[in-house]
Amino acid sequence: MSTSHQARELRFNSRRDGDVLVIELHGELVFKEHQAFKSLIETIEATDAERVRLDLAELGRSDVTTLGLLMVLNDAVADAGLELQFVNASRAMAEISRLSQTGRKLDLDPAA
Repeated sequence: MSTSHQARELRFNSRRDGDVLVIELHGELVFKEHQAFKSLIETIEATDAERVRLDLAELGRSDVTTLGLLMVLNDAVADAGLELQFVNASRAMAEISRLSQTGRKLDLDPAA
């Protein structure tokens, strides 16, 4: 029996909650989705919100690029003078971040 893996393209929804831009990621955050990720960064750079909350609850499979892309996002948000909060990271993603020591820069607390 063979199983094929159908990639889910990266999508995001954004909404305002007071002074917070809430962004929910859906799909897979892998290198081939870097164009969609660039659109995400452009959305953040165009906001007049003071903070950004990135909800990772619906994020599917990720690869080694995921943490690198999240670090690029972290830097872009910092350069825009905004605060960034990650919520609902998977336990696996939080553990990979901790082991790779990106946890010093990315606060990926796993979902409860």
